[in-house]
Amino acid sequence: MVEFVLRTAGSYPLLFLFCATAGIVPVPEDLPALVAGMASAEGHANLLVSMVVAFTGVMLRDVMFYGLGRGLSAKVLDRPGVRRFIGGAKVDRARDLVRNRGVHAVLIGRFLVGFRTPVFLAAGALGVPFGQFLLWDVLGGIVMVPGMVLLGFYFGEPALHALQWVLAHSGWVAAAAVVALGLWWVLRRPEPAVE
Repeated sequence: MVEFVLRTAGSYPLLFLFCATAGIVPVPEDLPALVAGMASAEGHANLLVSMVVAFTGVMLRDVMFYGLGRGLSAKVLDRPGVRRFIGGAKVDRARDLVRNRGVHAVLIGRFLVGFRTPVFLAAGALGVPFGQFLLWDVLGGIVMVPGMVLLGFYFGEPALHALQWVLAHSGWVAAAAVVALGLWWVLRRPEPAVE
């Protein structure tokens, strides 16, 4: 549905709405941003305007979840409704990520599809200062959102199919990323000095 609406109408208000509600509705922000790039390539929308609209919607959503967490304090992470809506395991992992990585969890969360909402909620709930939250979120968003729009613009259908595959197999993709990161860390360590 998102693909049809954005590709045929190139509607900026709908793009904004899809991006601002990502994580609330079961559509990750990556999908409307990528489809907006495709609509731009097809002449239904302006590429730069699509980037700005998608970025603005995403940032509004992020700040809303941060504010919700900040306003309700750490208790929000233990509320049954929140744990049921987001998923108890995701809430726990987000809480641990923010506790262990502090403000850098915001940047890490920005690149994890399906995990952004709980990280931003936990960042607010656990007292990450708003200025630092916004800085790291904007830095990650400047890379991620225009990057997805450009992927859609330049690669179109293959990029859309790849994103849909990643979303359908996100558990395996995340596991592969963790293994690759672990291997990189092990291989980059210097050899111990021989005396």
